[in-house]
Amino acid sequence: MNLNSLAISVIMPAYNAEKYIKEAIESILNQTFKDFEFIIVDDASTDNTRKIIETYAKKDGRIKVLYNEKNLGIVHSYNKAIKIAKGKYIAILENDDIAAPTRLEKQFVFMEANPKVGVCGTNIVLINEKGKEIGRRIRPELDKECRKAFFLYCPIFHTTAMIRKECFEKLGCYNDKFIYAQDLEIFMRFSIGYKLHNLQEFLGYYRLHAANASFKRWARAIKSAQIARLTAVREYHYSFPLLGYPAILFTCFFHIMPSKLAYKVTGLLRKIFLKKER
Repeated sequence: MNLNSLAISVIMPAYNAEKYIKEAIESILNQTFKDFEFIIVDDASTDNTRKIIETYAKKDGRIKVLYNEKNLGIVHSYNKAIKIAKGKYIAILENDDIAAPTRLEKQFVFMEANPKVGVCGTNIVLINEKGKEIGRRIRPELDKECRKAFFLYCPIFHTTAMIRKECFEKLGCYNDKFIYAQDLEIFMRFSIGYKLHNLQEFLGYYRLHAANASFKRWARAIKSAQIARLTAVREYHYSFPLLGYPAILFTCFFHIMPSKLAYKVTGLLRKIFLKKER
């Protein structure tokens, strides 16, 4: 690798995130790995998000701030950041989550040693609004296991993903047709030419709060994920695994179930299929 080149571009869209964005930003600035730029896209926030971002940008030259004149949504914001990113790798962090101090370092070392891997994620610690641990989630380690999981759940936690920039250059950026499941769709698309992997360490902290746990958002994600999977079969030549058929069937029922009942049923299914979760 050229010593003068930039290793990582961390990208983070932000919209009305004043409550949590300080912790998110500081978790990146305090990484043990230092060779990165940090691109933050303010998606026309109406609270103090922009002011907070600019305060940090004045203190640390690695931060680059982009502004959307109107709210464009997370997909457009991600793509806007990716287009100007100079890093060999793109690291994702969502504006209410936290990266462990060694996350970038450990993912970078792994990706450099495994050139066939296009996307590398990690396991996560679930935290509540106050930052207290409330659980942990594990994802499959190897490529073969990740591919099997696609038709049951997204095998990589998006907020922990490190992705080769060339994946976006060769296979395209996020697709806004799959809002709330854009991560599932793009990982399925990238797996056409690259391997997937999850470090079996808890290097991300995913915050559960009212906004990201809403039934309305969850219902949209279920529908979008179903479309993404069907698209993968038609366009990316995936084959349904045995458990993929009942998963699609259950998804159809979820659309007509009361939201709270459907939410409880999916929680039960997750416990059955994800025996490693705790």
